[in-house]
Amino acid sequence: MNTMEIRELCIKNNWFTNGDNEQYETLFDRVRKGADIEEIATIIWICSSNVTKEEVMNQLRAYEPNLNRDRIKMVRAMELIARSVNNERVFRSWLVTGVADGDINEETKDSDLEDYTEDDEFAELMETFVDMMYAAKKHGGIYFDGISSERE
Repeated sequence: MNTMEIRELCIKNNWFTNGDNEQYETLFDRVRKGADIEEIATIIWICSSNVTKEEVMNQLRAYEPNLNRDRIKMVRAMELIARSVNNERVFRSWLVTGVADGDINEETKDSDLEDYTEDDEFAELMETFVDMMYAAKKHGGIYFDGISSERE
């Protein structure tokens, strides 16, 4: 991990709020010198009041750099909406040309979805999603959380 990635994680998780600029520089210096995850986690934990050392270590271990997080969020959102389509035939088109059944669940890591974020694959996935939404509008709408988009 580099210093920018550590900084982003600290901001995202509201870590290091008890540290000052000098301590932040010490953390970055240790990162630049290749400190191991346990040392980095210890420094972050000491300068934080909202997290345990183990939680920091788990987050650092799970961090997956260089992923297009915005596209991954979009893939997950499209999958959630697609699974709410109220027409089996329309939904099956998503399974065939969109996200394969079982590719996304609660345990799916962002890195498992990296293939879907490549430019051509992502563009194709969005096109498939829009086509499916058009078909869903004509044939059953969306049903989510006990509410249907189809009005009588």
